[in-house]
Amino acid sequence: MSKGQLLSELMKEAQAGNSTSYETLLIEVNLILQSYLNSKIFNKSQVDDVIQETLMAVHKSRHTYDSNKSFMSWLLAIAHYKISDHLRSQFKYATQELDDTFMDPKTDALNSLIENQSYQIINQALDELDHRPKEIVKLLKVEGLKVTEVAARMQLSESNIKVIAHRAYQILEIKLRSRL
Repeated sequence: MSKGQLLSELMKEAQAGNSTSYETLLIEVNLILQSYLNSKIFNKSQVDDVIQETLMAVHKSRHTYDSNKSFMSWLLAIAHYKISDHLRSQFKYATQELDDTFMDPKTDALNSLIENQSYQIINQALDELDHRPKEIVKLLKVEGLKVTEVAARMQLSESNIKVIAHRAYQILEIKLRSRL
């Protein structure tokens, strides 16, 4: 019997009122969610919160499970919605959203990451840059200054600003990818 079949069987028994099967099911689901959510949520302290939200949703929705369908698909659909809720709540409290031009357009993977991660993660990566690249990126992308304005403010040539910014974008891409 596969893991999915075992979980389906436990859920059927739980739906019939078997509390021991339900307890076993929740333990197994918790382990699955730990593994699944650790790969989806950067902040590990928030993983437990999302697991609890998901377990509560499983509890409230257990009557909707159809034993003729995959238990894992049903469970992961619930988890997916809870992850989406979590990410939305993270964006809700971001003090400033970064626009699509935050990174070099050639870094499509990074743009995708930005859409799926919170402002806080990006800000942490920015804070890890050396002072000059961090300042240039913030002036260009957060404050929206033009290269000429940043060059004048930083007392550097425009080409130097572009080179430093490009290198900073590459470093940010590496830092952000490592946090997935």
